[in-house]
Amino acid sequence: MKLSIEDLGIAGADEISMTHWNGLLARHPRTGAEYAILPTQEHGFVAVQPHAGTSVHVRPDLACYERTSRGAAQSPDGNLYLFGFRSGQCYAPKKSWSLLRWDWEPDHLPEPVLDGTAGIYTCLHMAFAEDGRLYVSNEDRLYRMDVAKQETVSLASGIRCMQYNQRDRHLYCLTDGRIDAIDSRTDKATPVPLPPEAVRAGFLHRDGAGRVILMFDADQRDGETFWLELMEG
Repeated sequence: MKLSIEDLGIAGADEISMTHWNGLLARHPRTGAEYAILPTQEHGFVAVQPHAGTSVHVRPDLACYERTSRGAAQSPDGNLYLFGFRSGQCYAPKKSWSLLRWDWEPDHLPEPVLDGTAGIYTCLHMAFAEDGRLYVSNEDRLYRMDVAKQETVSLASGIRCMQYNQRDRHLYCLTDGRIDAIDSRTDKATPVPLPPEAVRAGFLHRDGAGRVILMFDADQRDGETFWLELMEG
């Protein structure tokens, strides 16, 4: 399969600006309504329905969890997931966490579906593949989690950020100076060449159509960015 980058131009910023860094665009699994899911930097997330002008702040039981992940993800069955870090153990040598699932009911707390002590203590990015397995990047490591099998596997290191592309079923991982596309069916990694005008790769986003968007610096002088381009992975 040939991997390439398409220039979307500056206009590509409009849709992803709704979710900013760690947010995502999601649909309610029963009503089909569009939501912007905005993590609140360690205290759950806010589910915003822009057209209705409504929102709900989703938080776990704060008596059990001291803080939550800075990322969230929607699974193929429509539920939303985030991580909870247990009280008093967030910065201990052996950190303890739970993967929490929210079923879209405003009065329901997110429930734990997987517990672990692997090196996850921030969780900046989360993404589900179609088979229901969850990919998680924490600082510089990439993990794959299988809730059904109750297992967590470490896949790679040196990952700055990642996003999953629903169109080609590849996980796009940004490291220093390159992008790798990992096939979720085979775990095979393929390098994706950056366009020649890219001075520095900035960040990966995903739009409402499931496309992966790369924002990069196209021209820099004296450390300042003069303009940006948005590219599709």
